[in-house]
Amino acid sequence: MTTLTISIIVVFVLGYALIATESLTKVNKAAIALLMLVGCWTLYMMDPMQYLQLMHPD
Repeated sequence: MTTLTISIIVVFVLGYALIATESLTKVNKAAIALLMLVGCWTLYMMDPMQYLQLMHPD
């Protein structure tokens, strides 16, 4: 796994944990989900070719 993949997983797990603890954090689930999406998508767009080559080998 590359560091980019690990970073995406970390952002996703942190976002998921915040969604799961919504009653403690008092933050809306939708807001956390949108921030998690933006974080994961931004990390993915830094180097999308490594994932595209894995999905579509030629």
